[in-house]
Order: sequence, then C-alpha cells, then structure tokens
Amino acid sequence: MRQNWIISSLFITLLTSTASAQNSDQVEVVIVTAEKVEKSILDVTTTTNVFDTAFLESEEIKEMNQLSNFVPNMLVQEQSVAGPSYTIRGIGDEDGDPKLGAFFNGLNTTDRIFASQFLHDVERVEVLKGPQPTAFGSFAVIGAVNVVSTKASFDGNEFMVGAGVGSFSERRVQGLANVVINDNVAMRLAAFSVDKDGYSENLNGEDQNARVGDNIRFTTSIEFDRFSADIILANEDNDGPGIGFKSKYFLPVGGTASASDPLDFGGAETSIKRDMSLYQLKTALEWNDQLSFNYNGYKNEGDLYEYYEVDGGPLRIDERDYGYESEFTGHEIFANYSNDLFTIRIGYNDLTVENEFTFFKLYGDLQHRLAYEFAQGAVIPPTGFQSFSDDTVFPDALGIQSLRQAVADTTYALNPVTVNPFTGEAVPAGVGLLADFTSFLRPTKTETSGLFANVDVNVTEQLTLTVGVRDEETEVNGNADEASEVLWKLGANYAVNDYMSVYYNFAQGQTPSGETVLVGTSLERESVDSHDIGVYYVAANLSLGAAYFTYDYKNLVVGIDDPVTGLPKQVNYDEASISGFEFQGEYTFNDAFSAYLTYGFNDAEYGKNDDVDGIINYEGNQYRFSPEFSYAVGVRFNTDKLRSTLSWNYIDDVFFEASNDPDTLQEGYGLLNASVEYQVTDVLTLGLYGKNILDKEYLIDAGNTAGSLGYPTLIEGTPANWLLTARYTF
Repeated sequence: MRQNWIISSLFITLLTSTASAQNSDQVEVVIVTAEKVEKSILDVTTTTNVFDTAFLESEEIKEMNQLSNFVPNMLVQEQSVAGPSYTIRGIGDEDGDPKLGAFFNGLNTTDRIFASQFLHDVERVEVLKGPQPTAFGSFAVIGAVNVVSTKASFDGNEFMVGAGVGSFSERRVQGLANVVINDNVAMRLAAFSVDKDGYSENLNGEDQNARVGDNIRFTTSIEFDRFSADIILANEDNDGPGIGFKSKYFLPVGGTASASDPLDFGGAETSIKRDMSLYQLKTALEWNDQLSFNYNGYKNEGDLYEYYEVDGGPLRIDERDYGYESEFTGHEIFANYSNDLFTIRIGYNDLTVENEFTFFKLYGDLQHRLAYEFAQGAVIPPTGFQSFSDDTVFPDALGIQSLRQAVADTTYALNPVTVNPFTGEAVPAGVGLLADFTSFLRPTKTETSGLFANVDVNVTEQLTLTVGVRDEETEVNGNADEASEVLWKLGANYAVNDYMSVYYNFAQGQTPSGETVLVGTSLERESVDSHDIGVYYVAANLSLGAAYFTYDYKNLVVGIDDPVTGLPKQVNYDEASISGFEFQGEYTFNDAFSAYLTYGFNDAEYGKNDDVDGIINYEGNQYRFSPEFSYAVGVRFNTDKLRSTLSWNYIDDVFFEASNDPDTLQEGYGLLNASVEYQVTDVLTLGLYGKNILDKEYLIDAGNTAGSLGYPTLIEGTPANWLLTARYTF
C-alpha cells in the first residue's frame, strides 16, 4: 500500500508540472505507426507506449523481456529464443498460442521462431494496448508489439564499431555502416554479436540460461520526390545451451529448492539452435498531396531445434527433443486519401503461414523412469487424484507440497529399477528413446486474407472521430473458417490544446482460426471487447500518457489437466473481465536532470465457469503472469560528456499458473539498475551498465512442462551482472 502512495505522489508531481511545460516554445513530436501511417501520438486513439533509441541505449536494452520492465501492465517471458511468451493487461498464451501480436516494421512475426530477436539498431518500439483489428487483424487479439528498425539515413555517412565485456564471461561486438550512395539511394549495415555464459550453474553439464547469437541487418533506402522504398534483409542465428529448468523436488545431493542454487541435469546435454531470416519490401507512393499508396511484401523463414531437460533433476527421467520449421509469406496494399474534412484508408492483406514440428521425441533412462512411475503409483492413488499437476486446484488440507516431495523421495529410494517386477526381465541402463510422437504431428498451412478500412472524420478543429473495420477469411489445411466475424474499432480524439489530447477507443478482437482448430473443435473462438479512455500530453519538458481500460473476454481458452482422466484438456471460461489503469511519463527539470515513471494496475481474476464438465474452476484466482501492479521509476543526469541513469523496477506478486499453485508463486520484488556513459573524445564513448545490481533472487517462471506432470520446475532470473563497453564512431 505504501508503494502505491509513493507512485501516486510522483504522478501528482508530474501533473502539476504541466503549467510550466506549456510555456516552452519547443514541443517534442512523438511519432507512432499504430494505425499503419505515421502520426503524432497526440492524434491517435490507441493506448500506446513508445520507447525510442535514446531510451533503449541508456538502459542498454537488447531483449524484449528487459524492455517489458518499463511497460505498464506487460510481462514478457523470454528465457530463450524458443517461443517467447507475452502477457499484456492480464491476457497471455493460456492455451499455448500467442494473443499479443509481434511485428517487425509493421509486418507479422507472430511465431515461436520470429517473435524474438535482439533489439539492435532500433528506431523505436511501439506497444499497442487492446485489440488492433484494423491495423494488424486477428493476430493482435489483445494488442501488438511493433519493432521499427532504423532506416538508412541520407544525412551523411556514418560508421561505428563497438565491443564489450561483462559478467558471466560476456563478450559482445557490434558494428554499423551507413553510406549515402547518391541523393536517391542510401544503405545501412548493422551487426550485433553476443556470447554470454549461462548464469545458472549446472553441476553435471554446461551452465544454463546463456545468451549466444549473431544478428545482422542490411537496409537499402530509396527516396524520390513522391516515391520511397525500403528493402530490409535480416538474419539472426543462435546456438547455445538450454533453459535452466530446476526441479523444486528432485534435488542434487546436498542441494536446496532455491532456483539460485546449482542445478544438476545428470549429464544431459541441452541445446537451443535457431536460424531465422526476414525479407521485407516497404514502398510508399504519393500520387498527389491528398492520395498515397503503400505496398509491403515480406517473407520470414526459419528453423528451430531444442533438446531440453523436463524434470530438472539429476535423474534422467524426462528429456525432450524436437525440430520446428516455419515460413511466412505476406502482402499488403492500402490507399490513403486525406482532405480537410476526413482521412480514409482502405486496404487488403494476405498471409500464408506454413509450419511443422519435423520431429518430437521423448528420451530418458528407463531405470530412472520406472522408479519415478512406481513412486507415483504408490503416493498418488490414495489421494483420489489422477496426478499432482499444477493445473489442478488442490485443497489446502491435502498438503500438495509434502505429497510431491514424497514422490521425489520415493523415486530416489527405488532408483534404479534394474528388474521389471511384472516380467522379471532386466531393465536396460542408460538414456534411450522412450517415445516418438512424430507420427502424431502434421504440417499446418494457414492462409489468412482480409479487407480493412479506416475513416477519420474531423468534426471540428479539435474533435476527430474514427471508425475502422476488418473482414477476414482463413483456411487451415484447406478447411475454410465459418466462424469469423467482422471486427470493429471506434474512437474519438479531442485536442484540448497544442499539448494535450484526450481519447476514447472501442475495439474488438478474435483469435485466428488456426488456433481454434489446434485447441479442439469443441471450443468456441475467443473474442474480446475492449474500452480505453486516456490522455496524452507532450511538451518540451514533459510527456505523459494515462489510460483506464476494461476488457470483456468471451470464451477465454485455458489449458489444464482433467482431474478425472489426467489428460490435458482445454476449456472455455464463460466469465472473464479485466479492468485497470496505466501511466507513463517523463519530466525534464533542466539540461542536466530528468525523471521518468511508468505504473500499471491490473484487476485480473478468473471468473466463474458455468460449464465446467467436472473441470476444476479457477474462479477468483489471479491471472497467470499478471501482477496486480508494477512500476518503474528512473532518474537521469547528463552533461556535455556524461550520461547516467539509475532505475528501479518493481513487480507485485505473480502466479505462473492459472491454478495459483503455491509452487508457482513469485512474491513481489524490485530490481535496481544503473548505467554510465562517458564521451572521452568526439568519436570514443565508454559505457558501464549494471542490471539487478543488488543481486536480488527472483523467478522468471515456475511450473513449466514438469509442473503439468506434477512436479514444478523453476527458472531463476538473471543475477547481478555488469557490462563494460567501448564505442568508436567516425
């Protein structure tokens, strides 16, 4: 409660500063592309958080999970490049499918391969709250994250090389070359490479949770009087050890259940390898001062391989091995007409997604596996439950944590099982193939196309009304979707003065057909109606945005284990409503000092399920990955040669599973970060960056695959780490 009072006081302080801000002659223009065309943030009706190059560099942010600490009501789980998880305003991937769209330069990258890449040489990152049916369609059910890369500049040639060393034997290099060919053509090459050892110590194998990868991007920009084009070619390659899933119960000898203590994978060689390429063409033609046309074409292709340790302990009980491939091919064309009375935008886009798991296998030591199965057979049946899955809500009196520990202790006592008690045959030792699920998997081809239109009507010089609509069709493996609905977006923007605008927005979202087919034909498609009321204020020394929002979510799909059969199952939740408040602001006191604050409050609890069919009800539980509140506060001190930032991020209690299982709780915690950059000469800059400098122990995930089987694993957050860099620009 005390922290909420502190945040409220800071909020009031910023608001009372607006009077002095209005007297300034210079107004900073914040540009966003939330509605497919560049606009001042004062003119949009979408709640949007924008982070520019200066912010990303001052905080040394290279990954989306690092950025999410500063985004109100957003949590990104990016412990590896293999399928990041986004949660915004309480809604994430409850059924394993993303509902927050990921986009690169406005083009779709919503896939486990493409959604995550290093934030290197980025102009800005836009986080759009609420459904985005007009701009991005059904892939942005609850919002979108749009990463805008830096285009080639015509302002002159620019070259940069840099290097850094840091904690966990981190080594990184980066480079940039911007060359102006002539008045019409410029080219830009940006590269970034990092090799950082894992921060989770593994007693029997390679340390886990490393960061290894190379990112290179080549951009050609073409500009004429009325025509412009950008050709963007990007590739990222990652090859490192796996994720540090540490068992809460199957512990190393003499070990503890703390995620920060060493884990022991029993010699399992985990690995994550990813290679992805993005090809984009973006064009714009100004036919005259009122009419323009845009065409965008793109192709994404990539492959992913992962071998990961499921049980998280020294016994070789459960290890998974899979390959995955994906390819996107998309086109988009739209026309924009504008006059003094209205602006109309009409367009069409299509996207073909082809992906498949090329193989999926389960490995383990049969002697260890049988000990584990026999232990479960001895402990679980007397409880009346089929499993101890963390998808199930257990009564407090059951003592689920003691029972899980009893299974682990019994497994160790029985291990190794050298003779099959049912057949009398010897059980082979060593890790081998236990099951091959490849034959149960099939390639998926999803074809989506849609028409969209958006009209902005200038009712007065101050009031603008917006109407947007999208009609989308989808086929999955040749089967047409018959359940899609026309989606609407309505908004109003009122310019109070040159510095401030207030807005209202209503938007509808609906999950793509392909996701519905994957979770089961007995389920109804998810849909959401959202309402936002907000304000933007942008002046020379103060910028802020604040919004109150509500979600009415229908047929929310939640993945759980059926307590009767023990099998995985998905259910629709009939009642799911969310409301909250968020704020983002920055105030510049003078040329040397500035401060910023972000705050998010989220009232997100699962509603009643009237059609449970014997399934455990999560009514009243806190949404997974959805803290009640979070905030970030920072101060900056800058001189001609020195730039420094000190920031504090706080996240309230988080449950990582919808059941609110006690083993999946991370209590509220804060992280202190600091950065200092010193410009030694006109061309040489040194930097020192520290993250979590108080070395706070915390979790970024708990439960995971092993949790669904009954024995949650934990993933520790990054400990204190430092980075020293040198950057030479010429």
